[in-house]
Amino acid sequence: MAIKKKQAPKSTPKNSLIDVVKSELIISQALEKQRFKDAIVHLKKLVTLDSKYLPKLILCYQNLIDQSFDKKDYSEVKKQIMALKEFALPQEYLSREINLAVEEGRFNDAARLTIAHFDSLAPESRWFHCDTLLLSDIEINKDSIPDEKLCAELLAVQSALQYVSNEQYEEVAIATKIIGLKSPVSHWKLFVKGVCAYYTGDDSTAIKAFGGIPINSLLFGTVTLFLNQLNFPNALADSYRNKLLLEKLCILNGFNELKTDLPRAEYLWHSGRFRDSLKHILLSNGHLFSDSSPLLEDLSCFYMTAAHLFSNEKKMKYAEDIIDFSTAHLLKMKTKDPFFQYLLAKLSLDTTMNYALQSNNDAHTVFKGYSFFYQNYRGKNPKAEALIEYNQALYFAELIEPEHYSFFHRPTPRMRDEKFALTAFETAFSLDPYNETIAQSLLKFYEQTKNSSARIKLLDSVVVNFPENKNFLVKAGLDAIDRKAFKKGFTYLEKANKLDPLDKNVREELVRAYCNHAIIQAKSGKMHLYRELFALSEPLTDTSSNMVLGKHFNYIKYSALEYSNNQIPEAESCVKKAYDSGANHFEVLYYQYLFMYMNNITNIDILTLQAEVRQYLKSTANPENGLISIKILTDMLRRDSRGTLDLEKKEFNAYLQQFLKTKIDLSLLEKILQVNDESDIECIDPKLLEKLCKMALKQDSNQPMFRFFLWNSLFKNLKSWDTPDIEGLEKINEEAKRLFNRELIEKTESLLKQIMPKFQESRYSPFDFDDDDIEELINRAAHLAGLSNPLPTKPKPQPKPKSKPDESKPNKKSVPAEVVQQSLFDL
Repeated sequence: MAIKKKQAPKSTPKNSLIDVVKSELIISQALEKQRFKDAIVHLKKLVTLDSKYLPKLILCYQNLIDQSFDKKDYSEVKKQIMALKEFALPQEYLSREINLAVEEGRFNDAARLTIAHFDSLAPESRWFHCDTLLLSDIEINKDSIPDEKLCAELLAVQSALQYVSNEQYEEVAIATKIIGLKSPVSHWKLFVKGVCAYYTGDDSTAIKAFGGIPINSLLFGTVTLFLNQLNFPNALADSYRNKLLLEKLCILNGFNELKTDLPRAEYLWHSGRFRDSLKHILLSNGHLFSDSSPLLEDLSCFYMTAAHLFSNEKKMKYAEDIIDFSTAHLLKMKTKDPFFQYLLAKLSLDTTMNYALQSNNDAHTVFKGYSFFYQNYRGKNPKAEALIEYNQALYFAELIEPEHYSFFHRPTPRMRDEKFALTAFETAFSLDPYNETIAQSLLKFYEQTKNSSARIKLLDSVVVNFPENKNFLVKAGLDAIDRKAFKKGFTYLEKANKLDPLDKNVREELVRAYCNHAIIQAKSGKMHLYRELFALSEPLTDTSSNMVLGKHFNYIKYSALEYSNNQIPEAESCVKKAYDSGANHFEVLYYQYLFMYMNNITNIDILTLQAEVRQYLKSTANPENGLISIKILTDMLRRDSRGTLDLEKKEFNAYLQQFLKTKIDLSLLEKILQVNDESDIECIDPKLLEKLCKMALKQDSNQPMFRFFLWNSLFKNLKSWDTPDIEGLEKINEEAKRLFNRELIEKTESLLKQIMPKFQESRYSPFDFDDDDIEELINRAAHLAGLSNPLPTKPKPQPKPKSKPDESKPNKKSVPAEVVQQSLFDL
């Protein structure tokens, strides 16, 4: 038997080692450049030589699959996964295979793979695999998911989603209560919470909940749609080109029937092709102007009311084009849709009310048409018809400046059409006599047109219809008193006072009515009657300095009535009560003196009262007495038609002269000047007021209120042909804003609004002549009068060579040609 020789171990040939080194070098270079396919080719060769290269080969395959995912080349992904399956373990390719199924929309296949290899999946990616299970139709139970806690959480999410579909939002929180923050389905809890908040109108909660969804979750795309909708219009400002996003939003909002047509219409609208946008919807849908569904109704209303979205120049053009195009479309379809007719009439009405381009007769026809089509669509409704008539009345009652007026007189605003307005107001009130707004407007209209008989009838009617409206009761009461129907007037005013005893204005009107009637009774010598009225008014008075409600003022008034009827003890008793009421002594004295002096009460020593008042006024300047004096004097001057108190006015101004010689409290001086400023009768001489204001500004320059008093005094005494100092008022307004003086800001801005339209309009004036124009007029007049020596005319300058006119300067003498605006739809 032959002896076998021991064989030596095989060694790698020298050429094979060189090939391995070259392959490794090529692989490293390919990996640096992320050319995974080249690396895989060489790694396969090396794996046949040594299995240590297998992990590197698997890693290259995984990187190549991820690279194909990024390129969305799913066919390549599938091919490489199949190749990887030949030598890799399931956990090394399973997650990518599930991801491929998800990307291709095969959620059921992804769920089956997840269930089959649930234990092999990495715990950190479990939330992603839970997404695949919840988005699939595969039944979840304890047999498919061995983890009992996770199975219960998945079932809780499914229950919550079912509750959301059934709009049972309160049950959602109960169903998801078992899901913790660290659960792999915690983002689903946030999702259903956000959806519930979205559909219940709690936008802030929805945004907060959706903000917690991770970016790499399968829910993130849906969440983005919700957030875009919630952040509208900022999030969708430039999304009209994104057709896919708009289609998804249509689905999200339940507009499935228009998901293909609405994005195109949106694009056309944002491109400025408004008519094409409407045309696209009409041609694709066929019956846009319909209320068969809420979506179509909203779309129809949008196109027919979108004119207000445009600037003033484009509103009319849009309205005209939409009306013309829509009418033509409806005529082609040969249908008379009440809904469309109503929308068309509404658009015409809006155009009429905003621009008033039609004649009054045409506008009246438009209102009648709208009323007819509204009732044709909505059905007969007297209250709605009353509102239409009311708006018609407001339109025709609007004050407008006449187109033609004399240059020598400022135009007086007049109603657009008084007859139409009267008919419409009365029709509206007859249709709905219990509408307070209509009643108030009709009452105001009668006051403007001075229709006293109709106003009286209306007041008697509204008092019955609105027995708890104190404003109507006060107006009816005052109107009755003006007509000497005192008993009726007192009844209305007393009812108004009972409705609101705290309303100072109502009490004031009632006390004034009692006092005025008491004066009439005193003149007739009916003492018992005016004493009854005094007894009625006394509980309504108080201790304030109000000239009507002040208790001491009331005593003085009734003492004058007693003096006029020679009832001296009773009169003195009333005077004593006035002084004992706790009011300022000088206030009672000054009021008593002026009231008795103005009404010529002879049964009292007027000279003694005068001497006492003069003593007060000649003493050291006291701003408090000055404030009391101007309040009382202003009130008396309003009723002094004979000029009885002119001397007292001079005495008061002499008293104010003392303020110039001493330093006084500027806050009290401001109150004195404010009373003078707010009164329709100026007690303070304008020159003295100027000195007082300058003195105050010298003491404290940061007092713009004194500048305003001075400006307003000059404005009140302005001649009709003078122009007010608008710049000065604007400077006062700016200073008031700097000092945050709210009262002064309101006063100055109110005055600016009042005078700016009157004095800043560039209108032609007959006195707007150059010197050459005046000479020419004189020469013409001389020629017509037959004079032989008219003024010599200046030689006319030689015409300059024609040049291109300066478009920046308006030409007064040339009439601009009518500018035809290009249609928005003719682009």
